Amino acid sequence: MAAQLAQVTCRGRRTRLASSRRNEKRSHRSRSLRQTTTEDTEVCCAAQTPQAVPGVHRLAQLPAVEQQCSVNLVLEAEALVTEVDDRVVRGLAAVLERLVSGAKAPQGAAQALTKFHGVRAPGIGIGEYVMRIRKFFHCSVECFVLALVYIDRMTKKHPDIVVGHLTCHRIVLCSMMLSAKFQDDVFYKNTFYGKVGGLALAEVNALEKHMLQMMDYRLHVMPEEFELYRSLLCKAAEGAGAC
Repeated sequence: MAAQLAQVTCRGRRTRLASSRRNEKRSHRSRSLRQTTTEDTEVCCAAQTPQAVPGVHRLAQLPAVEQQCSVNLVLEAEALVTEVDDRVVRGLAAVLERLVSGAKAPQGAAQALTKFHGVRAPGIGIGEYVMRIRKFFHCSVECFVLALVYIDRMTKKHPDIVVGHLTCHRIVLCSMMLSAKFQDDVFYKNTFYGKVGGLALAEVNALEKHMLQMMDYRLHVMPEEFELYRSLLCKAAEGAGAC
């Protein structure tokens, strides 16, 4: 009996000893795993910290500098474009004023009435009228150049059409409408153009069709011709200076 109790006690001691050793091994593995995880986290964080990479603070400043340079270049370009736009618009107004002041009927013939003739001259001058068109049409500056091209084409093909006090407003309004529709991707309806120009919709539609017929529907302008007329407008606005 005593021998059996001794064997049971011995087995229990061995079992507790083995269990204790297994627990120590598990604890050691857990400590090792936590330590490894902590080291990996520290390394990862250190790699993501900007101070860990030399020169990061200098690189971070470059986009701001480049952005400022880009902003300055854009502002300078916009200022230059605005200056050129002003010259072109003022040039068209100046050219029309000269045409009106020197308007006369073709030699040997009385001035014939056309569809562009009004009963009386409008209360607004042609220069102010051009500026009003610029304010409300919201079209590109190229449209003002094309408008002069269209007016020149029509008057050369039909010498009986004279740009005078009774015709200049309707002619420039119609030419600006055609140029805006041909040149720009976005334009307004004739109802809006009529309100800007002070004409009824029916008259605007009739004048637009008539001018197209007078030009044989030739609206395309070659680059060389465009540059020629643009230079003329700039010279008209600034005298003999180039644009």
